[in-house]
Order: sequence, then structure tokens, then C-alpha cells
Amino acid sequence: EIVLSVIMAIALGMLGAGWLLVRRRSNYGLLLQGGAEPMLYTCLFVGGEVYGLFPIAFSFSAMVILAVLSGLLAVAQDARQSALIGMCGGFLAPLLCPTSSADLIFLWGYYLILSGGIMFVAYFKSWQELNVTGFVLTSVIGFLWGYTDYRPGLFLQVEPFLILFFLFYLAISVLYAVKNPDFKEDLANQFLILGVPLCFFAFQ
Repeated sequence: EIVLSVIMAIALGMLGAGWLLVRRRSNYGLLLQGGAEPMLYTCLFVGGEVYGLFPIAFSFSAMVILAVLSGLLAVAQDARQSALIGMCGGFLAPLLCPTSSADLIFLWGYYLILSGGIMFVAYFKSWQELNVTGFVLTSVIGFLWGYTDYRPGLFLQVEPFLILFFLFYLAISVLYAVKNPDFKEDLANQFLILGVPLCFFAFQ
């Protein structure tokens, strides 16, 4: 508990320092912000799931708020590198936890929040590296989890998440197409348009 509190305090300090420095030393400030976000995600995930320090409702609410604030900060500062670093760190956080048996609802609810944050940013910015990386990480982690932990009895719990992920990344590709009329020449969006339904049917 003390260690998590110290790490959260350091992460919040990094976030504040990055916000203050971004105008004077842009790259350094954005790097601090990008590094602070996965630290906060990890603390909230570990504190709620592994050690039970936070109620589940608190952990989810805090992660939703963090996703929204991170998205707003990235959009306001036009900081795609910071958004990409924070998102990658957030996706990798559960893999670094000292447990391999996270609760299914908590785990995929967590990843759903991250994907929702990507969709939020996609409404304002056409950052294809963020969209594609989020989709690839979601798919790879999903396949790995399905290979090791899925059982037929979990179908009714897993299926709603699968449908929501499909709708989220479909919406992201549509948003990009609407904002960029020449999207047919964009290989990244063609990858999403083709890859999202293929992965959905593969998971099914």
C-alpha cells in the first residue's frame, strides 16, 4: 500500500511537472506526461485487482476519469507521442502485474476503458498510429488470453466485450474515413477496415 501510494504520488508529480514544462521544453514535458499515465493505470489496476486496496467501482471510475483527462490533454496539446506512450503503457500494465489470473470482468473492462479513450481521441484527431496500435494490442492480448484462459462456460461473459471492442474499432475507422475523404489511399485505415471484422470473426 505504501509503495503504491509513493508511485502514485511520483506519477502525479510527473504529470504536473510535464504540464508545466510542455510550453518551454515541449518534448521533455510530453515525455513526463506520457510516462506518468501508465504508472497511474498500473497503480489503479494493481491496487484494485491484485491487492484489493480500492473498491472495484473506485478503480473503474478513476480509470475512466484518467482516460478522459489523458485524451483531453493529448488533444489540447496536440501530443500524439504522449498519447501513444500512455496508451501502450496502459495496455501493458496488466501483463506486468504479479498475477496471471485477473478477474475477467475487471480485466476486459479495463481494456474497454483504454479503447474508449482511443475512440474519444479519434473523434478529434486522425492519429492512425494510436488507432492501429490500440487495435493490434487489443487483438494480440485477446488472442493470448483466449488461448490460455478461455473456456466455453465463459462465453456469456466474454461475448459482450467482444461485441463492444468490435463496435469501438469499427467506429474509429469510420470516424477517420469521415474526417479524411481520401482515406482509400491510407494503408492504416484499410488495415483497420479489413482487420477489425476479420479479428471479430476469428474470435467468434
